Amino acid sequence: SGSSSNNANANSNNNGGSGSNNNDGSISSNDGEHDIFNASVMDDLKMEDLQNVEADVYWCLTNLLAGIQDHYTSDQPGVQRMVMRLDDLVTRMDVNLTTHLKEVGVEFIQFAFRWMNCLLLREFKLSCAIRLWDTYLSEGDGAAGLQSGFE
Repeated sequence: SGSSSNNANANSNNNGGSGSNNNDGSISSNDGEHDIFNASVMDDLKMEDLQNVEADVYWCLTNLLAGIQDHYTSDQPGVQRMVMRLDDLVTRMDVNLTTHLKEVGVEFIQFAFRWMNCLLLREFKLSCAIRLWDTYLSEGDGAAGLQSGFE
């Protein structure tokens, strides 16, 4: 029993606490949520449909990464731009909070850099992060090559 709790803690530490991989190919969270993905639904797909899914996933990932490429280059200007935008947004929405943070010497870059660098995957449960990503990706005009919702 003691070793299984250590294994659960190891899983939590290895993936930011978001979830763990199960033997059946599904991913479940460590906080008791239901399976978020269950790979067994793929068993019923015809090969042609499976290949179409693979192509669609590749296209989506390629477009996502193209939109955030400067987040992971030297000096990470995309991440820094997102942190500045968060600072501006919080300042507009809650000037008292921004003032308090500045008074106690807390800069947005100190806590928000990781949020933006990891696209909030370490801060939220996997199911919530997926929901946020879905919203972010639906923002902007991807067809016209404009910024994605991550910007």
